[in-house]
Amino acid sequence: MKKDMRFLAVLRSQEKANELKSAMANFDGLDWEIKVSDFENVAGELVNSHVPNVLLAEISFDKPSDMTELSRIVRESCQDTAVLATAEQADFEGIRRLMRMGVADFIPQPISQLDVRNALNVAVSKLSQPVSSDGKAITFLRSCGGAGATTIAVQTAIGLAHMDRKDPKRVCLIDFDLQFGNIALSLDLQESVGIQQILESPSRLDGDFFLGSILSHRSGIDVLASPDGVIPLDAMNGDTAFEIIEMARSLYDYVVVDMPQVWTEWTSYVIGASHAVGLVTDINVTGVQRCRRLLGLMAEQELDDVPLMIIANRFKGGFSARARKHQAERALGVPIAHFIRSDAEVACTARDRGVTLSEVKKKSVIEKDVDRLVADIHKTVLAGHKISVRPAA
Repeated sequence: MKKDMRFLAVLRSQEKANELKSAMANFDGLDWEIKVSDFENVAGELVNSHVPNVLLAEISFDKPSDMTELSRIVRESCQDTAVLATAEQADFEGIRRLMRMGVADFIPQPISQLDVRNALNVAVSKLSQPVSSDGKAITFLRSCGGAGATTIAVQTAIGLAHMDRKDPKRVCLIDFDLQFGNIALSLDLQESVGIQQILESPSRLDGDFFLGSILSHRSGIDVLASPDGVIPLDAMNGDTAFEIIEMARSLYDYVVVDMPQVWTEWTSYVIGASHAVGLVTDINVTGVQRCRRLLGLMAEQELDDVPLMIIANRFKGGFSARARKHQAERALGVPIAHFIRSDAEVACTARDRGVTLSEVKKKSVIEKDVDRLVADIHKTVLAGHKISVRPAA
């Protein structure tokens, strides 16, 4: 073990801390520290201060905030920190989810010296390996139906794929609207394959199975289409949604996810797996009110640390534009990051013909505004800039 290796454990009780101390009694040359606390209480400081080389976190599989924070730390500190996990109750599916998340190893309880030593060896081995660059996931939510989030998601995926003409990016667009998703239709793609075959056999999900489920579009992006028919939203659970995104991230540079209007059991899992969230809304009374409700729900479910952008779609200029902007921001309690101008003729024509915006009109105002959104995602949000989603009281 390297003498300059720093090991930090965050355990829920003094009893577990004592177990770990006994297990590490004969470890020489390791700088180690144990904090007794709920993991979520100290997770924030772990990525904002000097991070340990190895982090052991005690988590609860049925606590979404634990899984969200653990996923965030794995993503943001993967080059410097190997993450280990332990839990009082664990099953095969839970441990499998941790492995897909990027956790180096799992230590069962009660904690034993042999298990700790083996886990530390795995952690050291992982730190010595070259770091692979995982794809970044961007998820689009909508405050209400008809907000235009799908158009923005499609255009964002195309923009990310071509933002560097010398180095095209691999982009996968996932349609998670299991009941009324229409991305494949809007791009004139045959829906013979898609997410439904993954939902029917989730245990088969690997790289080859995933790639066999996607459709390729002439714009250069790949699409995981929603089902042909209407299926129950609970046909997918949180673990499956998370694993689909993680699999896509392992195969693509960017993953863009279009979500249904309703908040599902698995929505928090998708947000937790995302590097950025775009919340699309209209600036009218209904849109702003529902947007504020979503912000409150995200705060209640402790998803505050996920970088978020409020996107006002179909924005019309004119004399009252500035006043409407300020009124909406005061009502929301957070700034609106982007305004996508209205061009109903171009948007409707593209949707009806099954083509992209640029095929209808080069550099329409929608495309120009989404290009600025893409640049923001690439340069600012994905670099770690955080915007609180907790609205003002």
